[in-house]
Amino acid sequence: MMDKETKNWLQTVFKKEELSKTEINSLAQELLQTHESLSVELYYELAKCNADAALHVLTMASQMKAQNEKQHLSERAAVAAGLLKKAYDLAFLYAGERSQGGKLIVDWSLVQKMLAEIYLKVELHEKLIRSDLSPAIALAILQECDGLVSQCMQVMGGAGYTEDYIVEKLFRQIHQLKNSPVPFAQAVMQFYKREVLHL
Repeated sequence: MMDKETKNWLQTVFKKEELSKTEINSLAQELLQTHESLSVELYYELAKCNADAALHVLTMASQMKAQNEKQHLSERAAVAAGLLKKAYDLAFLYAGERSQGGKLIVDWSLVQKMLAEIYLKVELHEKLIRSDLSPAIALAILQECDGLVSQCMQVMGGAGYTEDYIVEKLFRQIHQLKNSPVPFAQAVMQFYKREVLHL
């Protein structure tokens, strides 16, 4: 469980989306130096605060030390879940502010259904992130986040696909997490061979 002081520090320092690459780099180095190992929960919270910083810390951490495949998958899943939470929050706010057909977007039943399904998955992912993730669950989270962030973009209509909102950027970042460094299908096959077939 992450301590309150670290969580408050993350939210204070990384909340600003317009951090320069230099600022992100120095904050990432500070974070990696002050914490011997970063928890999956920390990656999740960091991704909710600042997507670019979370991806940068994940890359730096994997370069600084040789990580086992399970830990790296869990960290990638945590970052993807945090990015999805951020995309959901943006889509929900957008739907509550914009009108279509004479009523708020959020008041349309189909949009309510989409938002409810995304919300349930966001909550489930958060609970799973806070537990010990198996590689299979981490892979499932990565796969689901990819499709769910696409639904967030759909809730926002055409605006979700523009650079005016960062949801399209979050979509690309989650897609990148899912497919790198080990493509999703290859990771599933490796897991299947190792855990099921014992090869």
